[in-house]
Amino acid sequence: MLRELAERATSHPRVRVLTGCTIGSSHGTVGNFETTVAGPDGEHTISHGVTVIATGLQEWKPAAYGVGEDARVITLSEFEARLTPVVAPVEVPASVVMLLCAGPWDRMPFYCSRTCCAQSMAAALAFKRAHPEVPVTVIAREIRTYGTSEVLFTQARQAGVVVFRHSPDEPPQVTRTPEAVRVTLRDQALGEEITLDAGLMVVAPAQVPSEGACGLTEIFKVPASADGFFLEAHVKLRPADFASEGLFLCGGAHYPKLLDEAIAQSLASAARASTLLWRDSLEVGGVVTQVDRDRCTTCLTCLRVCAYDAISFDGDGIAVVEPTRCQGCGLCVSVCPGSALSLGHYSRDQMIAKIEALLGEMEGARVG
Repeated sequence: MLRELAERATSHPRVRVLTGCTIGSSHGTVGNFETTVAGPDGEHTISHGVTVIATGLQEWKPAAYGVGEDARVITLSEFEARLTPVVAPVEVPASVVMLLCAGPWDRMPFYCSRTCCAQSMAAALAFKRAHPEVPVTVIAREIRTYGTSEVLFTQARQAGVVVFRHSPDEPPQVTRTPEAVRVTLRDQALGEEITLDAGLMVVAPAQVPSEGACGLTEIFKVPASADGFFLEAHVKLRPADFASEGLFLCGGAHYPKLLDEAIAQSLASAARASTLLWRDSLEVGGVVTQVDRDRCTTCLTCLRVCAYDAISFDGDGIAVVEPTRCQGCGLCVSVCPGSALSLGHYSRDQMIAKIEALLGEMEGARVG
């Protein structure tokens, strides 16, 4: 299905695919963006109406366990690749030990990738069904197979996959010898120390943002969490939108998620983008900042505080507000020392009139 979808995209006459490229800059507003892309065949400037950020994620490489140094220690993605049909047969190990929550411990506060447990149990189940004679052991701090993924955990246990839990304060100790990879842990259920010899050790590390994704926060002026994943405008009301109009996100760029969740969010992003692309023109709300040119002193205070990159300065040094980018937060209005800015429908005269009307009603109610 994935190959077919990629072929449809690359062969479609109205789809342009650029690979091996980096984003240099991007500016503009909803319906009128311009992004500079640098690639092997030079630099391109693309004009577009909306932007969907779907940078995905990557698997962290835990070198501390010997990944990349010892052929008997591989990551979960490499183990999954061995489960797919290949031309050359892969040697079946004498035993498999899977270590979940394998870091990175230097990224604090440490977050849970959510998908590793379900992926690990699915891979363990697939391997056990293909090689029922090979012992498969899963070591984890906690198994989080949420939702329908809980079925994978039950099926894997029924197939003979053994699960040990260790305390967060007592992580497993891994030693590599010429004979085997030895894992020692204290199981929480038994309260005893257990030693396992693994012919093949599979580590399931965290999923981290793709390389270069952090640079897009400055280019597109979009927020990101402390872990480097992009933040949506609202987790329930606008789960596929950024705060800035015309920018959307989906998939691993948002957070590690299972395939069905990534597909659902990508369809939502495509639907939200389509609501803008099918229109000939866009209407802008009236609650935007307005500039009194006679009062502006070019102090740049509004430019510094604007979170949506909606303010610039013209050739005369006067502030100019892009209405399609302005979100009407009023922050620039509150900090302007010259009172040169006002918010549409919230001008000083309007607010004073509202306050006087409110106080008049309160006075009338008190007298009555």
